[in-house]
Amino acid sequence: LEQISGLNDSKKLSEKKRAELFPQIIEKAVDYELVKMSPQEVDKLNIFQARMEGFKRAINVLAKRTGATYAVIDGNKKPPNTAVETDVLVKADAILPGVSCASIVAKHSHTMYINELCKQDLYKKYGFENHKGYWTKVHMEALQKYCPIDGFHRFSYQPVKDSINI
Repeated sequence: LEQISGLNDSKKLSEKKRAELFPQIIEKAVDYELVKMSPQEVDKLNIFQARMEGFKRAINVLAKRTGATYAVIDGNKKPPNTAVETDVLVKADAILPGVSCASIVAKHSHTMYINELCKQDLYKKYGFENHKGYWTKVHMEALQKYCPIDGFHRFSYQPVKDSINI
């Protein structure tokens, strides 16, 4: 695999840099799988278990499609029952280029998803294009003013619960 310059933990890269790296990663990747856990799944499982389930789904799909026999996940916990041997490494997204790529693809894909939603009137008033749906002061204020969006917000998250009970 040809090296891609500038890889790092996606949180340490600007949105512009992630957008520049994204097509290079997609072009050079053997394969990739985006798994979106719905807000309802996160509410049912909890954020940690939903993250583990998302990792497991992606690993299992990629193992089946590519024949991969090993996976590394950023963090300190691994999902149970993956199709292949799986290890964890804290800060793997800053250490291992493949995990950096996965981190960048995930974060940039989320940005593109939010930008698409912002074209719809329902989402425009929340200002997501400025904060991408992450819990900022602007997002909290919009949540208080407009209430949560069913199918988008996680109703198990305390600020969402609080916005309903006003």
